[in-house]
Amino acid sequence: MKKNRRIEEIDVLRAAALIMICLYHWFTYKGMYVGVIIFFALSGYLFTSSLLSRDFSCFNVIKRRMSKIYPALLTVILVSTIVLIIMNGGLEEKYKNSAFFSVIGLNNIYQIISGISYFDSYNIILPLTHIWALSFQIQMYVFFPFILKGLKKLKLKDELIGIIFFGISVLSALLMGYKYYKGADISRIYYGTDTRAFTFFVGAAVAMFYNKREISKESEKIKVLLAGMSGIFLSVIFALTVDYKNPLGYYGLLYFISVLSAFSTVLFTKIKLRKLQIPFLSGMKKVLSLLGRREYHYYLWQYPLMIFMREIFKWSKVGFLSQFILEILILIVISEISYFIFEKKNLKVPNYAMPGIIIMLLLFAPLYKNKDLEEMKTVQAQIKEETVKEIEKETVTETEEKTEKTDEKKEEKKSEEEKQKTENIDDRNILFIGDSVLEMTKPELEKKYPNAIIDVKIGRQFSELAGLLTEFKNSGKLGKTVVIALGTNGPILDEDAKKAMAILEGHDVYFVNSVVARPWEKRVNREIANIAKNYGNVKIIDWYSYAKGEKEYFYKDGVHPKPAAAKKYVNLVYSAVSKNK
Repeated sequence: MKKNRRIEEIDVLRAAALIMICLYHWFTYKGMYVGVIIFFALSGYLFTSSLLSRDFSCFNVIKRRMSKIYPALLTVILVSTIVLIIMNGGLEEKYKNSAFFSVIGLNNIYQIISGISYFDSYNIILPLTHIWALSFQIQMYVFFPFILKGLKKLKLKDELIGIIFFGISVLSALLMGYKYYKGADISRIYYGTDTRAFTFFVGAAVAMFYNKREISKESEKIKVLLAGMSGIFLSVIFALTVDYKNPLGYYGLLYFISVLSAFSTVLFTKIKLRKLQIPFLSGMKKVLSLLGRREYHYYLWQYPLMIFMREIFKWSKVGFLSQFILEILILIVISEISYFIFEKKNLKVPNYAMPGIIIMLLLFAPLYKNKDLEEMKTVQAQIKEETVKEIEKETVTETEEKTEKTDEKKEEKKSEEEKQKTENIDDRNILFIGDSVLEMTKPELEKKYPNAIIDVKIGRQFSELAGLLTEFKNSGKLGKTVVIALGTNGPILDEDAKKAMAILEGHDVYFVNSVVARPWEKRVNREIANIAKNYGNVKIIDWYSYAKGEKEYFYKDGVHPKPAAAKKYVNLVYSAVSKNK
């Protein structure tokens, strides 16, 4: 049989998708995760096209696919498992489960059940989180041949089958929108096979219409050209502007990009359209096509390497750029070796050897108890319990308040006077806004600031600040002094800072800078420094200089302060905010 010639333009698309995904993992930047949409649409189109080109046996197709996927995948799982055993002296239960479900192609389902998320990845080392996408594809490769074969046996025309696939894709996209509307967890929507199927089936549907024929009509050629080029440009715009919390993505924009990405594939697989050159890509075409050929191996290794490098340099003051360059060099070496072994040399591993070794390691490796994480969860639970008690106290009935009000005020005044004689207490109505780091300090803050409003939320982004400040302003609770401790969960954008500072004009504002072992640490602290430079009413509380590199201050994640360090944190805040009260 004549071997199909590789299409360079398709490899360029693969490379572009890979780069987007890597940038999202490394920097959590905006909508770079759209790269996975391009992958799935490409897979749907190309896989369907390969099935239509011959009479196929479902089991043989699945066997061939799995023989390409599993050798490199199992190697990554095995290496990650061994590295974790060396680092921790054992394996955490979540990792054992994650690795096992990765082996059987159900990683995404497990991550939904266990609540593992790309978007809150502190406290535990999970180097296989990215395998969710591969598990989704494995599921498609297993079930889709039977669906197509069944429809073909009904003697349906390709166009009608394409319409059916479009119908399935629309149902999947509607389900994504419905679940988002109903407030389902983002991870459930992000990882779900049912809420992601539209990307694959869109590619399959387009393949049913275009695979077997060349596009000769000029009008149709123009339509495909416009749709295909729009897919490329819209993907880039999405990647640069739309983050994972934006409702637009879940209400149809991701579906629209999937459709256009499928047409981008048509654009580059049809001879007469492939002759078109994209000026800004022509010079990079060779390099990108080489990367695209190896994208599977780069994809497999980039995430675990990032996780392990982050862990190694967590306590280090080595600049992120130096770490990043080293990480890229190691990624190139490992991925090229993997490509050479499994594709160039086509090394055959005995069917059950590597899975057997992995399963044995997962079963018999010591169970690693993350005592740090358990302690941290206990502290957080205690803080939440205290918060609930405070709310319950505040809901005392008005009649009780009226009868006890006078006596209570007298007693409170006496006790407050006594406290102020013995302790440094600031009784002003200061507003504190923060994320999970500030939450860890809440008990100590309440001792120093008994009348303060302390608004904290796990996973809070700086982009939420302006909305919060507006709410406090409208309710009359935006006091003269505001302390902001945000930056743990992502970078601070200039436009978000400007919105917040417009609301805070005339207020005394204090920003606590960040200690967070993530790529955005320096960027966050630099932006906070710029805010202080540009606004005369802003001062910085320098937690970074005080605590960076002090391993004993933090839990294992290198971000959240332990109780003793929480006291130091609050004392630092007090020395800045309350020394001249």
